[in-house]
Amino acid sequence: MEDNRDIARVLSSLLTRAGYRVVTAAGVDDATRVGSACGPFDLLISDLSLPDGSGLDLMRRLGPIPGIAVSGYSTEVDLKECLEAGFIDLLAKPVTFSDLETTIRRVLG
Repeated sequence: MEDNRDIARVLSSLLTRAGYRVVTAAGVDDATRVGSACGPFDLLISDLSLPDGSGLDLMRRLGPIPGIAVSGYSTEVDLKECLEAGFIDLLAKPVTFSDLETTIRRVLG
């Protein structure tokens, strides 16, 4: 999940072309509903700053599930909070598609 709809649309398209099945959501509440209806998912990719809450809250609601957090901030404190919430990794923006795909492969094994 990405808080910028245009970026979310592009990432979704790129991931779909790479062979992944992608489901997007507009925020924490929407993702929780989608997760209940379509889950379980193999992976959650979420921005930490969402329109109606935090990616940390989303991970806590949907977990346990492998997850990659994405944020404009990537301090040691941010990484620690992500790991405590259940994410496996934190990518700092701007994220290239190559970096995202490499991280996805590593996280999914």
